[in-house]
Amino acid sequence: MIFTKYINQFERELIIKNYSQRSIECYKSCVNKYLNNFNQYPERISKDEIKNYLLQQFKHNSPEHIVQVISSLKKFYVLVINQPKKLDGIDNPKRHIKLIEPLSKEEILRLFSVIKNVKHLAIVKTIYYGGLRISELLNLKWSDLKRDRKLMLIRMAKGNKDRYVKLFPEVIEILEIYWRQYRTKEYIFSGQGSDQYSDSSIRQFLALYSQHARLSKKCNPHLLRHSLATHFLESGVDIRYIQTYLGHKSSKTTERYTFVSNRNIAGLLSPLNA
Repeated sequence: MIFTKYINQFERELIIKNYSQRSIECYKSCVNKYLNNFNQYPERISKDEIKNYLLQQFKHNSPEHIVQVISSLKKFYVLVINQPKKLDGIDNPKRHIKLIEPLSKEEILRLFSVIKNVKHLAIVKTIYYGGLRISELLNLKWSDLKRDRKLMLIRMAKGNKDRYVKLFPEVIEILEIYWRQYRTKEYIFSGQGSDQYSDSSIRQFLALYSQHARLSKKCNPHLLRHSLATHFLESGVDIRYIQTYLGHKSSKTTERYTFVSNRNIAGLLSPLNA
């Protein structure tokens, strides 16, 4: 089909710009649905037609998805069609900021206690103490551990930026046990053979352990990262350090954690007694 040419070219441009495979698949999916909806050359689709398409999408999808669609189309028209002004004036919809309630410190410890599989426990502790995105965990290599400096190097994270996080004693201890049992070579967490571990496997066993630990909600890698940030904040860590630790480009992203921190709410004095 003629659209295959556009999609392949789009993928090539995204690869050249070093987007993650997950992002590439998301962008391709949005553009593919868009092209199949019109079934005509994208150069000929008018701005009004694009707006009507987005309006239809809004009836069946969340604002977050629409933001994703708009972002995909903007990249497509710039990188492939060479019509950078095609979506000028089409802004992202306002999004409802949904607060993600973190796991408590007690729940994190309870989660650790029910995990008897050494590899699974090493993965969960590394994600939590490092505040890692799942892609960052899967790309970790033994050479990234700087034990003499008690640091862990996170390479080519979101935004193609490297950063350091603390290599906590709890992580060193479990990784030593893990290495003696598995002795992986380059990547710390490998799957079958020399392949990297699967992110879907991590999500599956975390959901299972959530039930065993009787957590208030199903755990996932992002919730572990979110919980660490909140625990840092509640412990008095400056939000600027948390921003750097998590690799947030904007402080506004980090500021979300101030909305769910018990320290900021429970620590308030009575307005009449202050």
